[in-house]
Amino acid sequence: MKKKQIGIGVIGCGRIGSLLASLASSHPSVRYLALSDKNPQQAENLADRVGFLSLIHISEPTRRTPISYAVFCLK
Repeated sequence: MKKKQIGIGVIGCGRIGSLLASLASSHPSVRYLALSDKNPQQAENLADRVGFLSLIHISEPTRRTPISYAVFCLK
């Protein structure tokens, strides 16, 4: 049985977003992780920590990225 490969978008890279991104990055079905935050440097730092290079800015249209699910972690 072939496992489904998914993409996940995490919007908001604070405490909860960081936790979710870390969990998603270690899941074998996640092939694409998009991180976005109103502070682009925070999203870049999180991408470095979880080992994913996939990064989008919050203003970039998400239709260009293969995201299956999105998680919003906003205040």
